[in-house]
Amino acid sequence: RKGVDTLCSAYQIYRKKYKGLWKLACLGDGPLRNFLEEQDDIEVYGYVNHEEMTRFIAEAGAFILPSIRDVSPLVVHEFASVGLPLVLSKSIGNRHLFLIDGFNGFSFESGVPENLANAMSRVSSLSGEQLKNMGENSKALASQHQARFVAASLMSVIAKT
Repeated sequence: RKGVDTLCSAYQIYRKKYKGLWKLACLGDGPLRNFLEEQDDIEVYGYVNHEEMTRFIAEAGAFILPSIRDVSPLVVHEFASVGLPLVLSKSIGNRHLFLIDGFNGFSFESGVPENLANAMSRVSSLSGEQLKNMGENSKALASQHQARFVAASLMSVIAKT
């Protein structure tokens, strides 16, 4: 469901076919941690606290979410809010709210490692200025979806019923 196998395969394609130089850091203590630790060239970290997460974000070039099916992951809003370019599978339910292809990141067909590897190559090939602009665009898209706006939207629908 998380697309971890797709991510691992895509990263190997990215490194070999596209000669990609970016590192892949995976964070969290989920049930697939052991599988990730067995993969070549992937840095695996367990649970990270807020302070450590801030360091990872500061060093990150982009945020990747390869899920096969994920209706509305909060993590997409969180990483857009901190200003990272996004690389999201087309199976992310809230993708259309936080990602405009080429504007603040790239999408790819879920479960297709070659497509993810291509998206990884595209984002890692951008200049520092282009990455900065994509990050700012992510922040702008995320700011449109603040809790008070979502609540107001929900209340407007309830008021009509």
